[in-house]
Amino acid sequence: MQRRIVLAAVIAALLSGLLVACHGLQGPQGLRGERGPAGPPGPQGEEGPAGPPGQSGDLGRDFSDFLADHRDAVVLIMNSDGEILGSGVRITKNEAITAYHVVEDRESVQLAVVGVGLKFGTVTGYDMERNITLLTFSGEGDQGFHLAPSMFKSPIGSEVVVVGFVPEVSRTVPIVSFGRISALWNVVPGDHSHGQVDVLSTSTMRGGAVFDRTGRLLGIVVAYFDDLNQTVYLDSGEIDEVIDELREGQRIEES
Repeated sequence: MQRRIVLAAVIAALLSGLLVACHGLQGPQGLRGERGPAGPPGPQGEEGPAGPPGQSGDLGRDFSDFLADHRDAVVLIMNSDGEILGSGVRITKNEAITAYHVVEDRESVQLAVVGVGLKFGTVTGYDMERNITLLTFSGEGDQGFHLAPSMFKSPIGSEVVVVGFVPEVSRTVPIVSFGRISALWNVVPGDHSHGQVDVLSTSTMRGGAVFDRTGRLLGIVVAYFDDLNQTVYLDSGEIDEVIDELREGQRIEES
């Protein structure tokens, strides 16, 4: 019996040694190999569902956003007998500018001012080269609408409106004509800036306003060519350059 037990123990020890000899102990982990080449791209996935519609974009200001108010800055100019001479633009509560050729050598005129009524206007100063006259009248508070000239210059091709009175149509509401700037140039002598609009106007629209599509006052009408459907305006930069001199009573003759 003892021999059998000893023999079994010997056989077990031999088998354990054989297993160790065959497999050995586990060694340390080896270094990671280089990345293999990329496989071919998989098939394209299906198109997902369309999202909800977005809000409409902002188209910016348009003429309809300001014309109802801005055209009220345009005044009707008449002589002492009530004959219509032309138009003007109210730039402060008691000042209006117009083309010199509208008033010429008159010392006073009548002004129909929206929100104020019929007023007696006095020629304060003028510049014949620039073709501009400054008129003053007795204002009544801040009634009505007035607008300072803008220093912004719209480029050729810009949409603009010309606003002035046409008595054959209305003596109380100024007419609005739409067009585009077709030319910009300087007039000599004086090198004064002017613009040209492809739009028909009349003699009584001289002195009226030219607005861009954001409501900026680009200038005043100083000439028109009815056979060419062209209107010429004096740039607001020229108005700003001389307005203080006109307020001081300067009367600048042609050189």
